[in-house]
Amino acid sequence: MTTPTSTIEADLKGWLKKQPAWLQCGAQALIDESVIGSRDIIRFARMAILEARGRLAPPDLLPQLGSLGADAGGTVTLQSMSDISGINNLNPRHPLDFGNERLAVVYGPTGSGKSGYVRILKHACGARHKGEIHPNVFDNTAVPQSCTILFSDASGPRSIVWSPASNGTPPLSTIDIFDSYCGQSYLAHETPPTYEPRPLVFLSELALLCDRVAEKLSTAIAIKAKALPLLPPEHANTNGGKWYATLTAATKQEDLDANCSWIEQDEAEFASLAIFLAETSPKDRANELEVKKGFVDDLVKSLKEHCAAYSDEACEALMTLRRTAREKQQIAELAAKTNLKDAVMDGVGTRQWLDLWLIARTYSIEVAYPEKQFPNTDEAARCILCQQELSPEAKNRLLSFEQYVTNEAAAAAKTAKETLQEAINELPVLPDTEMLKAKVTSVSMNDVMLKALDTFYVTMKARRALLLVDQVTTDYGTFPTISDWEESARSLAASYATKAKEFLAGFNAAEREAKQGRQKELSAKKWIVSQKSAIEAEVKRLAIVAILEKAKDLCGTKAISLKNGSLAEMLITPAYISAFNAELKRLGANRVRVELVKTRVERGAILHQVRLKDAVRLKPIHEVLSEGEHRIVSIAAFLADVSSKPNGSAFVFDDPISSLDLDFEEAVVQRLVDLAKTRQVIVFTHRLSLLGMLQDYAKKLDIPVRVISVCQEPWGAGEPGDQTIEAAKPKAVLNLHLPARISAARAALEKEGNAAYKLHAQSICTEMRKLVERIIELNLLADVIQRHRRAINTQGKLAKLSNIKPEDCAFLDEMMTKYSRYEHSQSMEAPVEFPLPDELDDDVAKIKNWRDDFEVRCK
Repeated sequence: MTTPTSTIEADLKGWLKKQPAWLQCGAQALIDESVIGSRDIIRFARMAILEARGRLAPPDLLPQLGSLGADAGGTVTLQSMSDISGINNLNPRHPLDFGNERLAVVYGPTGSGKSGYVRILKHACGARHKGEIHPNVFDNTAVPQSCTILFSDASGPRSIVWSPASNGTPPLSTIDIFDSYCGQSYLAHETPPTYEPRPLVFLSELALLCDRVAEKLSTAIAIKAKALPLLPPEHANTNGGKWYATLTAATKQEDLDANCSWIEQDEAEFASLAIFLAETSPKDRANELEVKKGFVDDLVKSLKEHCAAYSDEACEALMTLRRTAREKQQIAELAAKTNLKDAVMDGVGTRQWLDLWLIARTYSIEVAYPEKQFPNTDEAARCILCQQELSPEAKNRLLSFEQYVTNEAAAAAKTAKETLQEAINELPVLPDTEMLKAKVTSVSMNDVMLKALDTFYVTMKARRALLLVDQVTTDYGTFPTISDWEESARSLAASYATKAKEFLAGFNAAEREAKQGRQKELSAKKWIVSQKSAIEAEVKRLAIVAILEKAKDLCGTKAISLKNGSLAEMLITPAYISAFNAELKRLGANRVRVELVKTRVERGAILHQVRLKDAVRLKPIHEVLSEGEHRIVSIAAFLADVSSKPNGSAFVFDDPISSLDLDFEEAVVQRLVDLAKTRQVIVFTHRLSLLGMLQDYAKKLDIPVRVISVCQEPWGAGEPGDQTIEAAKPKAVLNLHLPARISAARAALEKEGNAAYKLHAQSICTEMRKLVERIIELNLLADVIQRHRRAINTQGKLAKLSNIKPEDCAFLDEMMTKYSRYEHSQSMEAPVEFPLPDELDDDVAKIKNWRDDFEVRCK
């Protein structure tokens, strides 16, 4: 049911009367169809500001809305595309001419350039999903992208030179294009209808006007940038800082004067607080003194440890270990001389020899003879060191050496040596002069104490050096007296402890905290006073910005979106949904469980989307529907959206039956042909079945069909040419195509000879064979059956089969046999020569005469 225009006008008038006064004035300008320029936007922005100040009254007369009932028309049809440059691999030398027929089919194999033409049209006509237009990716030559498009509208034939910079071309914007991306948008996204009745267009324009005015006001707000100095972080939590951070347009002058006042009493109080708080916090000072006391105690403790480690008794104990190690070594060497009488070299049994022997044992056990007991004296064993064969004497000598090493004397020597080394390792490391100086300075010791401590450690370092030397001595030097230093250090530590207690005893945390808080408040106030002029300027700026923000609020589009939604419920949604359901039915897809629903209104545009119907689990539609169902539903959504547009402009379809079964294919073809009754329909396809069905159904409705073949040539894709033999009508092939081909072959024979002629003749013979096949389908068998066509057409055709005579069959069989020979490999001994041009002309004439005679017979 259609809503009366008067009802819509009354509804819009009542709604508009409740809108801001400036918007009512803007509505009048839109209805008067005046162009809204930048000066008008400035004027409306000023009106919104006046209204925000309460100084703008609504207009006395509301706009006259009667013209909103009229729909914009304007039929646009495509004529041709030419002069294509820099787009994909397209490089046609001739225009792609769509002609004046209602239905045009652009046919060509994959890679022939069809998609390139569609991409250009999508960009030129401003399709929703245009995609990218790339240059020829296989050619590095930089060529400007452009295309000349010839079209017709109410003013007659026109042409434009399109380039990517021109984006969509307004004269072509009423042309609608369907391809996979377009179909996907209806199912995968929320989309606004392509066509909107004039009242909804008016509301959309009104929303755009609001956006433009709001943008102008936003620019004015941005210009009024905040120039107030940034509040220092230390003032953020003070009362003055909080006041400073929350300045508003409503801040009164008296409030500003009170917070920006600095008198003599404030200065005096601020100075006294600075003196009082100059002293470090008693608690912090006490902690510092406790730390120093700890440092002194550590020095004393280290000193005591070092005295014990390097005392005469400790030195004597280490020397005793050294003497014992030497005695044990001597005993071991004596045992070696006794047990190793077979040794042939000096030094056997010494510490150096013993180290060498232990290394040799490790090498033998872990590497050379891991599975043999050391030493290995088997028959094939060799010396671990020199790798020579072992004589019996050498084997005995090795066994006696091992017995010596493992005897008690050697083991005792080893243990004594290890005990001595452990004692040396435990000697503490002594601090150097720089380290001592740093420690003494940190605890404020005087130079006398530093010198005494340094002298002590010089002596300790001499003792340490003596103990590390492999010598036995009893003269360690005089042990230094350090008791005076130690007493002074302990006295210093005690003084630090006493002072720390004194600071803590006089500490009043509450009083000090209160004074610190007051000092922060005064410090913040003093800084704020210095910014008084900037604060006054900021308050004035905030007042202006508040008015601008209020004016911007008057430019909101929420009310427009709501009104658009309510009107769409009356004007679009019911009709749109009804059209979608009707298209599903016409396409034989009403069994697919989908529905078109209104989703929301956004900035004055009403959005719809195709969704699953009655689904208990919410899933994306493309994950549920089959590829064919997805395709047919998207076609239905597209046609429901655009077929009701009043302008009657052209439709362009790019392979519309992709993924469809035969039932859906036939339904789509019938729908396309039906559309061609009232408007131009252009179909791009690579499928002969689609071409054939379009021709058949168009013929039934007496709608002329223009077939344009495109192909890829050496110079580029998209070259229009003659119809292929498979797609062309036999009459056109006999009257035009083949005579032209034979004429070109004759010229090649006369100018270039047999070699050049054979190339032409081979192709002509192939086409002659295909022509005979087409004549059998279309003429002899009266088009009852065809390849690539599902249906068998019998109505008004079967009777023609009675005209077939045996001589007809014989003639066509003869032609079929003759021109099939050239499709096969020829015998080298008896090759079949290609017919000469005269013979070809004769055969064409024979076939033409037979066809004409048979057609007369059938009529």
